[in-house]
Amino acid sequence: MAAKTPHRASRAILGLVAILCVVGLVAASCGGSDSADSTTTTDAAQGQTGNLDLIEEQTLTVCSDIPYPPFEFEKEDAPGEYTGFDVDLVDAMAEHLDLKTAWRVTVFDTILASLEAGDCDMVASAMTITDERKEQVAFTDPYFDAEQSLLVTKENEEKYATLEDLAGQ
Repeated sequence: MAAKTPHRASRAILGLVAILCVVGLVAASCGGSDSADSTTTTDAAQGQTGNLDLIEEQTLTVCSDIPYPPFEFEKEDAPGEYTGFDVDLVDAMAEHLDLKTAWRVTVFDTILASLEAGDCDMVASAMTITDERKEQVAFTDPYFDAEQSLLVTKENEEKYATLEDLAGQ
């Protein structure tokens, strides 16, 4: 049984890479770049050739709010180099497409505006999918369930009884 676990995990990761390849192509083709550079590549997951309108030829430019381990963070022993689940996944996707990656550290609050402005080809930044965000951009299928929750101290229980009570905090 233990021998099967790595195989199952590998299949799951390859599946995620395939999904992100497709989404990466869609996100890249929807990018708002005025650049004349475009790259033709084959997407093995779809078996189709498409033109990617990339900001920089042969490079997938990715906006990310980097200090968010375990998803994206700077390597302690290599300043300016990044790692984490999202970083490794996108780097693998780019490699599959014969592209390099260029990571742009972007403040999370402005990350979607950066994408819309054409500052990056895609975003990879452990983002919760909300209805409001879905109106702005196309998301991949979710690949991590954050199970987010909020705790308040007993003495603030009445002060913060609802999420609306937290507005401005």
